[in-house]
Amino acid sequence: MAFGAVATLKFVWDFLSPVFGDLLKDKISLSMKSDKKAKALGFELYEQLERIQFCTNEFKSSLVDLANLSINDSPDKQQLEECKQLVRSKMEQVYLVLDRAREILEKMGIQMKIHLPDFLNNFYEYEQLRGVNLESVSKRIVAIDNFSKEDKADIQAIINTTMSNQVIIDSGIEKLRLFLAKEFSFKDSF
Repeated sequence: MAFGAVATLKFVWDFLSPVFGDLLKDKISLSMKSDKKAKALGFELYEQLERIQFCTNEFKSSLVDLANLSINDSPDKQQLEECKQLVRSKMEQVYLVLDRAREILEKMGIQMKIHLPDFLNNFYEYEQLRGVNLESVSKRIVAIDNFSKEDKADIQAIINTTMSNQVIIDSGIEKLRLFLAKEFSFKDSF
């Protein structure tokens, strides 16, 4: 009787495996592609966030240089223009890396809302505050010809906002790092 059951199962498997075997292979293959895509996008996003962190630090440093220049009541015009140009350049870099991170997040879609809502909130908060901060820079810092008390206060306020933004992006990076470490073992990261 046992032999008959095994023979029947073998017959059923031999009959169904061409159909279900291919479907099963396709499903496993699709699942593996999804895993690889998710891992690749997750790591790409992490790298982009590190670029945002770096560019934010560079932007903050350029603002600090401008603030240091403002200590002198009559700064050298050429030095002032160079400093303002550096601020503009760093500001553009922040925009570029932020846009790229947003593109990656759009590819990740609803999965981020489901699995990492806190991270997504951090990112959008950073993005909103960064936009306001960069607008302030565009309007105020770039228009500076001489350093009034108001100009100096504006520079310091923008530096403070930049530092607050840095805390937000640092927190988001840490949340994503923990998630990626949990989801992908070290050996699977290669």
